[in-house]
Amino acid sequence: MSAGIIPVIFARLDSRRLPGKVLEPLLAEKCIIDELLVQLGLIAEQVPGVTEPVIATTARAVDEPLVDKARLKGITAITDHFAPLKRLRAIAAANPHCWLWRVNADSPLLLQPLIEYAAAQLPEADDQVQVITNLVDRSFPYGVSLEMFRAAMINAIDLDQATEEELEHITPVTQQLPASAIHGITAEDLGLYRFDPSVRLTIDDAADAGFFRALWADPDFQRTRPGSVERVNYAYNRRRSGAT
Repeated sequence: MSAGIIPVIFARLDSRRLPGKVLEPLLAEKCIIDELLVQLGLIAEQVPGVTEPVIATTARAVDEPLVDKARLKGITAITDHFAPLKRLRAIAAANPHCWLWRVNADSPLLLQPLIEYAAAQLPEADDQVQVITNLVDRSFPYGVSLEMFRAAMINAIDLDQATEEELEHITPVTQQLPASAIHGITAEDLGLYRFDPSVRLTIDDAADAGFFRALWADPDFQRTRPGSVERVNYAYNRRRSGAT
């Protein structure tokens, strides 16, 4: 893979609350992985530097269907350790000059202007900047997140010294960095009002799955463009109102 921004879709099939959710036809007969691949394809067409995505899963038998899905879609699947940070490390080692964009497979709503803004910062980012994220000052709905890691920073982590929390969640790694190494993004940077970050736009359980099934079947939602502020706003307002 050449230098650029690599979207890394983290996925497993043994979710405790909703097993197999990432391959279930929850979104107008599409699974979450298929929906993310559609959105990432649109983003790659519009945002310079965004490359073909990678699915990062485990080498366990339970996750073999994810490898099959990647093969069917003609993209790479990285099968490695159960711990997400170790999977990310495997990709960083193979792509030491890239930025790695963490994409969570339980979050089916990407926000294209957010990745556009992040990508626009890269030419000006000096060597000190190791992470670009909107999770420091949270001003977006939960699940509309961005974490981009410089591969060299991931490669420099001593995995033997990493905590269980760092290995599992990756985000705590940034807490060990100086403030100058983190470029934070807020909704105001995109010219948006701050969202309530407690409003969840993730699929974690059966109730979430029901909400997103109904959302993807909503004609007004379907008239919005994938990745747009309008689409995220629509989902946010529906969830905030308690719609199911």
